[in-house]
Amino acid sequence: MIHRTLTTIKPGNGAAAATDECAEPQLRQMELTNVGELLLDATCAPADIAYPTDLSLLNQTREKLEQIIDILHEPQRGTTRKPRTYRERARKAYLAIAKQRRVKPRTMRKAIGKQLRFVSRDLRIIAKLAETTGGLTQLPRRLYKELLVIQELYRQ
Repeated sequence: MIHRTLTTIKPGNGAAAATDECAEPQLRQMELTNVGELLLDATCAPADIAYPTDLSLLNQTREKLEQIIDILHEPQRGTTRKPRTYRERARKAYLAIAKQRRVKPRTMRKAIGKQLRFVSRDLRIIAKLAETTGGLTQLPRRLYKELLVIQELYRQ
């Protein structure tokens, strides 16, 4: 943490400063006084990367996986049943915790574990769909990259 002292500039001789055309003599006549203290924190962290066990991050992950499942199941629509993902239950479980003001650590751990199990189920479903449909070539490039990131997030 960096501490700096704030200073203000007060004019020394106003009449003499007003007659000078150059700004430098005016600055020389002003005196510096301490006003307060400025605290600066030098720690740096990217704002777009959340903590891996964050509940909202897991919810976003689960929603992306459900979107990927929808895309991978589309060619089999009508011939096979859509895999069970428990979307409504997962969303309800997430909102039950996210809407609370203060969440006890034990409750948060349970909620994170529950979301991790939903993510795990979705990853297994995607693996089975990739085997039956002939791979992940149907996915857009952006979703494929997100799937790789999600797998790494789940591994951590």
